Amino acid sequence: MKFYCLICARKNSKGLPNKNIKLLHGIPLISHTLRFAKKVKYFENIFVSSDSEKIKKISNFEKVQFDQRPKYLSGDKTSELKVWKYSLKKFIKENKVKINDNIVILPCTSPLRRKIDVLNMIKKFKSSKLNGLVAVTKSKKNPFFNMIKLSPTNKIVKLMPDNNKVNRRQDAPDVYDITTNCYIFRISYILKTDHIFQNSIEGYEVPYYSTIDIDDKFDFQLAKKLMKK
Repeated sequence: MKFYCLICARKNSKGLPNKNIKLLHGIPLISHTLRFAKKVKYFENIFVSSDSEKIKKISNFEKVQFDQRPKYLSGDKTSELKVWKYSLKKFIKENKVKINDNIVILPCTSPLRRKIDVLNMIKKFKSSKLNGLVAVTKSKKNPFFNMIKLSPTNKIVKLMPDNNKVNRRQDAPDVYDITTNCYIFRISYILKTDHIFQNSIEGYEVPYYSTIDIDDKFDFQLAKKLMKK
């Protein structure tokens, strides 16, 4: 059973301009994930998908394989699934991966992921018949207890979900956040699915602090402080 790593990092970012190449403790944000991936030792190859020449140079410096992403898959509204499908189809055509192999996706916006979690996820996936395994963490908010929605005029408050009967936090069912920590999928599943949670997907719980997803300046500063500790 072979595993490959895919790291997707486009050029533009609205929340934090050029975040994927922004220096975090002296090295570009994406380099934290590239160096992490090389330490995992499980991967037959590491691929970077991007539309950025600067990320291409970083990838070459880190000695990982760069794949040029087309402009039509580099917009703000492009789904990650479309990018994964494009890259995997291309890699299969170039005979770099096979359809029966597996892909580990490590978004570069999660520099605090733990090696032990990724290794345990790979180990669990190898011993299962799952199509996918997704890193999750227990949510700080719960739609069955402390979340609301507003009317179009923002005046009427309604509990989520409707007709909520939970009156105490302790009685609310546990819910989890999907993280950008790690995803593992069968390549064959990604190529045929329309939604990653369509069939035989499980979650693997990881510590909250390791799931910081850098989207804006606050996230970046928080990750910077946590990394010092």
